[in-house]
Amino acid sequence: MSSKPSSKRHLVVVRTDGITESSAAPPGAVLEYSYWHPGDRRWNHGYGESVDAVIADLQDEHWRLLQRQDLNGPYATELVFETSYESFFGPSAKDVMHEHGFDVGGEGG
Repeated sequence: MSSKPSSKRHLVVVRTDGITESSAAPPGAVLEYSYWHPGDRRWNHGYGESVDAVIADLQDEHWRLLQRQDLNGPYATELVFETSYESFFGPSAKDVMHEHGFDVGGEGG
C-alpha cells in the first residue's frame, strides 16, 4: 500500500461548557472542553480560560476551525475542526521503523 495517512482528514466536534464548582479545573479556567479521540477510543477533556484560547491551542496542534456555534449557557460552544490523520493516530509503527532504517515490508529471514 502506498497511500499516505497524512492525506486522510478528520472532522472533530469540540464542545465547551462553563465549569462547575465540583470541577477539578486549574486556577484561571472558566470552561471545560471535550471531544472524542478515535485513536484512544475515549473522551478527551481539557480546561481553558476562554473559547478563543481553546481554539488557539487546538490550532497550534494543526487543527483548522471550520465552524463555531455559540450555544445557550455561559461558555457553551460547539466547534467543528478539520485535522489530519496523524493528529489522532500519529505515524504507524511501520513508518517509524522504516524512517530508522529497518526493513519491515518483507518476510523475516
